[in-house]
Amino acid sequence: MFGYHFLYFLAFRLAPPVEVNLLNYLWPLLIVLLSAFLPGKGLRWYHLVGAGLALLGTIVLITGGQGLAIAPGYISGYAAAVGAAVVWSTYSVINRKFREVPTEMVAGYCGVTAVLALISHLVFESTVMPQGAQWLVVLGIGLDRWGQHFTFGIMASKRGTFECWESDLTSSHCCQPDCLFYLGRQIPLGEYGYLLR
Repeated sequence: MFGYHFLYFLAFRLAPPVEVNLLNYLWPLLIVLLSAFLPGKGLRWYHLVGAGLALLGTIVLITGGQGLAIAPGYISGYAAAVGAAVVWSTYSVINRKFREVPTEMVAGYCGVTAVLALISHLVFESTVMPQGAQWLVVLGIGLDRWGQHFTFGIMASKRGTFECWESDLTSSHCCQPDCLFYLGRQIPLGEYGYLLR
C-alpha cells in the first residue's frame, strides 16, 4: 500500500496531474489482464481488444494526439504513475490468494503506510497544514470514499468478481454500498452483512 501511494504522489510532483491520473488509472485494465493468470480465468479476444483500446486512448490523451512525442521532462513522473498502477493491480490480484486473512488487517496496513508516509513527507516535502474547513475535507476523504475504497476493495479482491469490481470501483459511485451487490459473493460487513448474489 505504501509503495503505491509513494509512487502515486511522486508522479504528481514530476508530471502534469491529468496525465498522471490517466496513467495511474490503468490499474483496472491491468487487473483484467493480470487476473487472467488466476485459476479458472483467462483472456478472451474482447479483453484484449478492450485493453488495446484503453491503452490507445491513454496514449492519445497524454500525447495530445501528436504521435508518440512525450515531453522528456515528464518521463520520470509518467514512469512513477505507471509503477503505481502496476503495484496496485498486482497487489489487488495477489490479494485473492489471501482470502482467509481478515479484512480488518487493512487497518494495520494503513497504520504502517501512515508512518512511512509521515517519514517520507518529512524527508521530501514542506509541511502545509490545513486551515479551518479544510480539516473537514481531509476527514471526509478518510471516512468516505477512500476509507471505504480500501475496506470494500480488499473484500472484493478476495471474494468478489474482478470483472465487476474494476468497473464498479472506478465508477463515480465506487464506494456506494449498493455497488457491492454486483460482486456475487457473501461479503461480511459486520452486523450489516449482506448475501450478495
